[in-house]
Amino acid sequence: MKCRLSCQWFCGVLILSIGTTVLAAQRPVVNKAARLAQYGQVELMRDAWGVPHVFSASDQGAFYGQGYACAQDRGFQMYYFLRIIQGRLAEVVGDVAKLKKGRPGTAAQSDELMRTFGFAHAAQEAAEHLDAETLAMLKAYCQGVNDYFADNPGREHPLFAKLGLEREPWTPEACILSWWHMAQFFAKNGLNDSPSFELPNRNRPGAPQVGPDDDAAVVRREDVSEAWIQRVTEFVQSHGLLPKSSPGPDDPNPKFSHAWVIGGSKTTTGAAVLISDPQTPVWNPNMFYEFHFKGKTFNARGIGVPGSPLILIGFNQSVAWGVTALGADQADLFLLKTDAARPNQYEVDGQWLDMKVREETIKIKDGEARRIKVRHTLFGPVVSNWVQRNSRGQQFALMRVPMAETDRDTIQAALPMFRATTCDQFAQALPRWRFPTANCVFGDAKGNIGYWSLGALPVRSVLSQHGGSTAQDGRTRRGAWQGMIPYDLLPHVMNPKRGYLVTANHRTIQSFYKMPFGTMTGSGGDTDRGLRIKELIQEHMATHETFSPEDVLAMQDDCVSVWKREIAHLGFVLLARKDTRLSKDAALALAYLQPWYRAGAAMDAHVRGTELAEKISVIFRGGNYGIVAKYGGGVSGLARFAKATRQRFDRDPATEVTDDEAIFCSTLLGNAWMQCVRAYGDDTNQWQMKAVKSRTAQRMPYLGSLDGFPGLDPTLDVSVPHLRTFDGSTILSQRAQTYTQFVPLHEVDAALSILPPGTSEDPASPFRFSTLAHWSQGTLHPAPLSRAASETIMVSIKDLTETPPRPRRVRSAPRAPQRPQAVRKPLPGKSPSDPILQSAIRYLNRSERTEPEVQAKLEELSRYVQGHDDRKAELVDGLKLFIHLMTESQAGRMPISYGTTRTLEQVEVFYGRLMSPKRR
Repeated sequence: MKCRLSCQWFCGVLILSIGTTVLAAQRPVVNKAARLAQYGQVELMRDAWGVPHVFSASDQGAFYGQGYACAQDRGFQMYYFLRIIQGRLAEVVGDVAKLKKGRPGTAAQSDELMRTFGFAHAAQEAAEHLDAETLAMLKAYCQGVNDYFADNPGREHPLFAKLGLEREPWTPEACILSWWHMAQFFAKNGLNDSPSFELPNRNRPGAPQVGPDDDAAVVRREDVSEAWIQRVTEFVQSHGLLPKSSPGPDDPNPKFSHAWVIGGSKTTTGAAVLISDPQTPVWNPNMFYEFHFKGKTFNARGIGVPGSPLILIGFNQSVAWGVTALGADQADLFLLKTDAARPNQYEVDGQWLDMKVREETIKIKDGEARRIKVRHTLFGPVVSNWVQRNSRGQQFALMRVPMAETDRDTIQAALPMFRATTCDQFAQALPRWRFPTANCVFGDAKGNIGYWSLGALPVRSVLSQHGGSTAQDGRTRRGAWQGMIPYDLLPHVMNPKRGYLVTANHRTIQSFYKMPFGTMTGSGGDTDRGLRIKELIQEHMATHETFSPEDVLAMQDDCVSVWKREIAHLGFVLLARKDTRLSKDAALALAYLQPWYRAGAAMDAHVRGTELAEKISVIFRGGNYGIVAKYGGGVSGLARFAKATRQRFDRDPATEVTDDEAIFCSTLLGNAWMQCVRAYGDDTNQWQMKAVKSRTAQRMPYLGSLDGFPGLDPTLDVSVPHLRTFDGSTILSQRAQTYTQFVPLHEVDAALSILPPGTSEDPASPFRFSTLAHWSQGTLHPAPLSRAASETIMVSIKDLTETPPRPRRVRSAPRAPQRPQAVRKPLPGKSPSDPILQSAIRYLNRSERTEPEVQAKLEELSRYVQGHDDRKAELVDGLKLFIHLMTESQAGRMPISYGTTRTLEQVEVFYGRLMSPKRR
């Protein structure tokens, strides 16, 4: 691929402000009925959770309907995020400050940086280079967005008027920008690169000198051919890419997501089973958007971003896919040679060149507008004022994907991905994926599975000494990128020998692969979540030849933190040996943690002890602990510690605990104990309750986002519900459960999903919190693909080709929590409002609870309500309802299972004791 060294959007020295050049095109006046006739019938269904299901006889009709649905559900969020990446936020909200200090620190500074990066100009150019079919689909999607607003005058979100955000017609470049807005958070921007040709502090004292953990890699030597390795080697040698320095540490800001797929050779059905769980904070509303649409040539569902029809994680009738952040380096600083006597010029290969300059006006609500100049070189825009550690005031340009290759865009991968019927066909679509970089696992109905590293990854110059970690030489064209790594030479594997694939932001490929990627997320080895997933797979395979779909789904519910478990294990070893290296506070912590550890060491908020385990935290890097020198720093080093410790004690329970290990363990446990004392007080009987209240006191600001600005309407903020686990080092990790997808490909209509807290941003919509209960309870809801299965959970249907479109209610979907229930006898009792009581009943409801666990929880409840009449009254009502639901469920009169027969017996006995007049 030819890498772009110049940007065609500059047609002169000065170009007018972005506001007059982007998204200002007026829609042609065309009869709507005539326009829609080309799409055929377009039906928009809503299921019980508000998820849109669009069915059309044409592909364009499906895209049209999806645009219409998205505007209805997330119309304001689309435009708000668009203004951020356009560099027009301050004109909407004023020059508000970000919640955290740093640069950019205000809305106006953010606008200046976005204008400097040039996202909006690049998107306009990318839209002009789209192939005809992709462009036609985007235009249909945009028409759906615009028609929704035209069909519903006066019904737009109140924040449009309150903030004075004036809508412009939605366009293909707006779709591209919406995707880029999300993608930038999973990509480096280059501004943190070393502003010199050398790495800083390369030999600092205490820095761990540990090689990567090859055992953790997704792609292994056994799964690739000699011919492929030879082609990689030849490419590396011909481009002068042999490593010139040791690989850097992990990305210090890993993105915690995970996905895994079990191949047909290891499943009971012969088809692949896939789970994908992108772990980013759950926002209000969610940053992602779940949808399902069927056209003439495809039938697909999953999540994307509001404003774009591209599916990030999803499935069709034959193939499912999941992604996690790869974090490979797609941005470089170029050190320029400039002269103060030659303003707006720079020297390349001995020749002084003019920078292309455009003026931008940043409007600020209730403030004075700012005029800035954006200077551009053949390497990209000048970003000197934004470069970190640029104490010498040097001049730098930035070359960055996607701005560096506007002749193509990731949106062009959409249709081929949607239409794929096998893993091979799906893989053929992946070269079109450019930004951001990602790990992608996929599987098909025939049982095939695959993995591919996605994204446009630059081939750096032979002059580059340290890959993308340092500045590149901008004094010569020889310093520029040589192109992009060919897609067939990126790490990938199809049908690995082990029969499964896991990606959790960990190492992509073993060390035999010499293509330089740059520093990436988890490049040193495993991550804690990835290690736990592989543990569960291997434990199952030790006793079973295959996985049922239910076996795979059960793994998603796991909430064990592998490294916290091993810290506790080390502590108990030291305690049993009466080791004097264990501090008094650490011993107190272990005494409190003992029941938690014996119960499985799950980070389950329903289990006493979890509140202390949550406080076990560490910054695992050189200089902090001697143990880091052995295992390496970052999340990969911590995972390696957990893995090695477990293996060592499994082999020999009497093995020695080193001084470094003892100090590390004792310090973390002792610190956790003191943190709990400071947070919850000296009475340990109150810790669990106070921890619950602390968690549920967290707020989800309305229209907060990864951009870091305050929410837009405090009256619409909501509290985080009481979740089972908040711990980010676990698989379940509900606070960051942005979306979960479970797809058994032998029967895709059995798929399940959740996107909390709901589908809609509309404060008046019944679907704003449509999945809140599922999220709180740790359950998923049906996510079917066929029309027949979708109709069984449908609550409304609208023919968008009618003028005007009129919704029709249907009499199905009893699961809809907002849908009025039929008149029936009132249920006995009611769910308690006390979070401790709520948590306890959810705990008892889980079918895997043993008889001793249930009894222990009931005794704990007895202590909690003793002397508190209000708590006892709530518990009585809650148990009355719970007993009724268990009774009805076990009699086969309910579609949902509640508790077990033995749990029912134990709870009934406890309820009788609670109601006894002799009981005080």
